[in-house]
Amino acid sequence: EYMGTSLCQEMLGTVQELEKRSMLGLLLVLLVVTLDVSAQGFVDVVVSSGPQGLDGLDPSVAYDAVTGRALIATRNSANNDKLSVFSCSGADCEHTDASANAVGTGSLSAVLDSVNRRLLIAASTASTFVPAVFSCSVGSSTLGECVYHDISAGQQAFSGFDPCALVDVANARLLVVTQNYARTGGPSLFLCNLTNTVSGCIHRDLSAGQTNQSGFYPSA
Repeated sequence: EYMGTSLCQEMLGTVQELEKRSMLGLLLVLLVVTLDVSAQGFVDVVVSSGPQGLDGLDPSVAYDAVTGRALIATRNSANNDKLSVFSCSGADCEHTDASANAVGTGSLSAVLDSVNRRLLIAASTASTFVPAVFSCSVGSSTLGECVYHDISAGQQAFSGFDPCALVDVANARLLVVTQNYARTGGPSLFLCNLTNTVSGCIHRDLSAGQTNQSGFYPSA
């Protein structure tokens, strides 16, 4: 209402079109909304790595305030479901294969470690669905080396569904919450140290006595 009825209707139509594209899994599309009433503008930026499509599944974005770039992690079905990252400033995007030669991934959660200048992407591995983290150095426009870390801390297969990542800057720790089907589908926390790498991960059961399937779509 603040931006005007016509603009809201136009945005709704664009979002509905993006939803159609997303359902088809054709391209990764970034919708940038400008909350400037005088400009009343938004742009629909296609950031796909190529014409083959299917490279924008399960996207998750982190914003780098230092470089002003959006860092978009996706599951790239055009590359055997491996991890891709698109580093974008406006319509200028660069693609990086961030898989570190690891197997394909499931759902993703990207967060920026601003202290160590690394993009941390929590994922569930496609083979065993345990939680993992891909840690990539962040440059001025593209990503540097990416490293794969198993953060399962002894938890069994299917312990890493729907990961959600959060950086505790004060204590230099990474927190990843998941739905843990190895423990009747309850919520689990995987807690890791952040120095120059991801290390010393431990597991905590968060279910607090709740019954089966109490951990759907966790968020932190």
